[in-house]
This record gives sequence, C-alpha cells and structure tokens, in this order.
Amino acid sequence: QRAVFDSLARVQQAARGGGGRRGERPGVFIERNGAPSRFNGLAPEFDSLMRMIDQSGRAMRAGNALDAREFARRATTLGPPRRVVITEPRLRGTLTAAAPVADALADSLRKVIGTSGRFVLVPPDSVAQALQKTRTIDDLASALGADVFASIQAFRTAGDSVRWQLTLRDLTANPAYSLRSWVSDPSPVTAFTRGVDSLLPRTVPLLSEMDRAPRRAPPDNAPGGPLGKEAFDARAASMGPPRPLIVWTHPPDAAHRDVEAAGTAITDAIRKALGANPRYVVLPTDETLNLLARTRNRDQVAAAAHAELMVTIRGSVQRDSVFWVVTAWDLGAYGIYQQRTVTAGRVPLATPTANADALTKGVLTAIETLDHAPRQTAGARPPGDI
Repeated sequence: QRAVFDSLARVQQAARGGGGRRGERPGVFIERNGAPSRFNGLAPEFDSLMRMIDQSGRAMRAGNALDAREFARRATTLGPPRRVVITEPRLRGTLTAAAPVADALADSLRKVIGTSGRFVLVPPDSVAQALQKTRTIDDLASALGADVFASIQAFRTAGDSVRWQLTLRDLTANPAYSLRSWVSDPSPVTAFTRGVDSLLPRTVPLLSEMDRAPRRAPPDNAPGGPLGKEAFDARAASMGPPRPLIVWTHPPDAAHRDVEAAGTAITDAIRKALGANPRYVVLPTDETLNLLARTRNRDQVAAAAHAELMVTIRGSVQRDSVFWVVTAWDLGAYGIYQQRTVTAGRVPLATPTANADALTKGVLTAIETLDHAPRQTAGARPPGDI
C-alpha cells in the first residue's frame, strides 16, 4: 500500500512539472483518525480514488468472519455442552501390536476431555458400533449426533519407528479453526508408548480454542443454498443462550415533542413485551437512556450494549396524523434476515399510540424470525474420513 501511495505521489509531482528538492522523495501522509482516511500529499483526484479504496478495505475487514466482533459474538452464543467422539486407529501389519497402547491412549483422552464441563463424551460402545458401518466424518456426525471429533492415528516412519497423531475436528467452526493436529516424537516399534503422554496436555486448550472460534455458515452451494432448510435446521439446533437486546427510544424531534414522547411510549411497551420472553435479555430503560445520550450510532450502541438484537422507531408526521416505522435488527443474522420493518398504518396525532399493540405484536414476530435465521459467518466444513 505504501509503495502505491508513493508511486502516485511521484506521478502527480511529475505531472505538475515539479521535481522536488534534490534527494527528497515525494510521499503521502495518511491520517487514520476518521473514516474514510485522508491521504495528505495526493492531488484531489488521487485522494478521492484512495479514499474509495480505503473504504472498500474497511468494509471487507468489517465483514471478516475472524475479526474480534465475530469472536465476541461466538462467546455469547456458545450453546449447550458439545458432544465429542473419540475414535481409535485402524492398526495393520506390525502396528497391530500397538493396539493396547491405542486403547490406553483413548482412555486417557476420555479422562482429559471429561474433566471439562464444556464437552460431553459419546459412549465408546456407540462409537464402536458406528465405526463398524462407516468411517466417513459426515456420516458419523449424523449417526452419533456430534460435531466434535478427536481421532487417534499411528503410522510408521523412517528408521523402523512409529509416530502417534492426534487430530481434533470441529465441524461447525470457521475453516481456520476447524482442524488441529499434532504428532508425538518417533519411537521404536518395540516401545510404542514412548512420546504418547506428550499428546494429551494440548487437547482441552485446543478444543476450547476451536469451540470459541466463529462458526461457519452453510456454503452457497449447499442443498437449498445458505438460506435453505438445512441452514435453518442448523440454527434451530444451536440457538445458544438468551440473547441481549436493546430497544431504542424515539430520536429527538424538537419540532414534534409530542410525537417523540409517543414514540418512546410505544418502545416502552415493546421493551416490556420482549422482556417477558426468557429468550431475550432486554437492556433496562435507564441504561438504554444513558447509552443513547452518548451515541445513536447503531454499531457503537450494539458494541456498548453487547447486543446484536435491537429495535428502533421513528414517526413520520403528515398534517394531523403520524406514521410509525419500527425496525427490528439482528446484526448477527445472515444477509436479508438482519432487518425487518414493522408498520401499522397512520393514526391521528390526537391518539398517536392507538396502534401500539399492533406494532408490538409485529415486532415480537419480527425479532423471533430474525433470531431463528441462519447466522452470517462464513466458511466450509473440511471433508474427510476418520
């Protein structure tokens, strides 16, 4: 990026007929205090171009499924404990003598993972029965109702030695966090147990790291697409804990104070109705007022309230009537499910809250619809067998 800026500076300097002082290299100074950035030293036409490029880069970074906001979002929607399948290796030839070691390693792995309340082990008998039918990951995940796997493998290496390998898979995690694998130091085939213990200490920390990573969204080429039945079924199966939600007050309206007050009264009713649903943790009125007094920027409010769900309202006055537009937001939902608008027709200014009940019912339905929609994180599950 710096080379591009400096090149542009030299081009514009040459076009202006100026060579600059001897030994002085033209450059560009970047101010990143705002959005978009200012590129001091560029001609206006170049500055405009670079601002467009900078805005595009910021937008791409904002949509990155691995940025800090996605990790924070995942931390609030971990859901119930994860089921973990531990599979043992298929040993052939001279490695069949290592079967007792593989069994002991699997038992130790179960004990280590079992100490974490976040993970629940699938019974070994159930795993063994499933492995008799298939060793394909997707089939095992479906048969055992689990999407986390810990697989043990053993393989021969040069010098008549053997290595043990432990592979962790989180089938719902972003691809960057869906697979972790490491191996033991080589050991003689006559001493299979050497180096095995070194595999265990990393297991739970790495499982936790994968578990807390952003989730993948159904790929665009999945059956039914990213918004197909499979995507909605996946969301329904992992709704996570109750979600924070903030109901905004009506924005200040000096020309229509009565409309502002009526709009806030409607949002009070909406806040009360949503608060009665245990699915939502609604920010109290006083905290909402304090927050909105500082900023009414949507992203800043969402970050400060730790809430992706929100409700906003605005009244449009025309002569002697008002038209309310209430918007439900879910910033974590996929694409077209991030926003729904609720209206209920015009009402007289003399009775501005006459349709408050209809608006409230519409908001409850809209929020539930958005909450049940697939999430917006990206990624694809790595295929493979155990």
